[in-house]
Amino acid sequence: MTTKIIKLNGSSYNATTGSKVAAKSAKKVVAQPNHTSHRTPQSSTTLMRRAVKKPTKKPITVTTAALAHPTTITVKQSVHTIQKDRLTRAKAIPHHEQVTKYSSVNHSVPVRFSHVPVTPAPTAGQAPVAPPPLTPFAPANELFERAVAHANHYVDFRGQRTAFRKKARLHAAGMTAGVLAILMLTAFATYLNNPNLQFTVAGIRAGVDTTMPNFAAANMAYDGATTARGARTIHLSHNGSRYYLSQRSTNWSDREMIQSVAAKNLSGEQNYQKDSVGNQTVYRMNNGSTLWVKNGVWYTLNGDKQLSDSELGALVQNV
Repeated sequence: MTTKIIKLNGSSYNATTGSKVAAKSAKKVVAQPNHTSHRTPQSSTTLMRRAVKKPTKKPITVTTAALAHPTTITVKQSVHTIQKDRLTRAKAIPHHEQVTKYSSVNHSVPVRFSHVPVTPAPTAGQAPVAPPPLTPFAPANELFERAVAHANHYVDFRGQRTAFRKKARLHAAGMTAGVLAILMLTAFATYLNNPNLQFTVAGIRAGVDTTMPNFAAANMAYDGATTARGARTIHLSHNGSRYYLSQRSTNWSDREMIQSVAAKNLSGEQNYQKDSVGNQTVYRMNNGSTLWVKNGVWYTLNGDKQLSDSELGALVQNV
């Protein structure tokens, strides 16, 4: 709470008690920014400035174009007057009678007619005789190749050997593919029918290192294991109900684990109940799931119905 101060005639008084304030109010301290650099600037190491001369500015010379002197235009005399000798030479040039450019406007050209003889009607001509076809010339090598192609006593051993090798390679490739397919099917069938192998492969994928639990001691049947989102999920069945036990590797303790998933409702109550099964702490959530941490593995149990205390204790002790 701050004290209100009133100033009268240069003196300070408390607004609540009316007493005179002897001490002066503290001045506001303004923090000055630190302008010092964090480190000293480094000099350039990519250029030896001692060995490079400083560039000098070259003088700029501006050249101006020389002024063009005005020239006098002399007009030819022939533009205004026609020279007599040139006119005489022009009239002496012979011109054709069909050229009317330089003649008078009323100049007429006589039209000449000539007799055109009648052309006789064309007669139907005979069709040209086609020349006889030429017999193709067969060279000697073509005749030999044709004879070899039609020979029935000739056997191409090289072609048969090549075809046999190709057929043998295809047969070997087909046999190898068939054997590999059979081996893969056998391995897959073994994986499906071997619970221990299926459980181990799912643990390797999820990064969980645990052995196969004795679910029969907990009165539960093992139905298989799957891997999803870095966790191994074990499928179990008990009295017609299905249960899912999720295993995830963790470095948390049981307290750290429950703090990460716990929450409170509107009335301030926790959404879980804490139970003890032997030396193991088990947390029953309000949504029906059960959580516990054992030997670095985070267990989460979900199912159709909640297990009783004895059934849950048998499952926790055997995993």
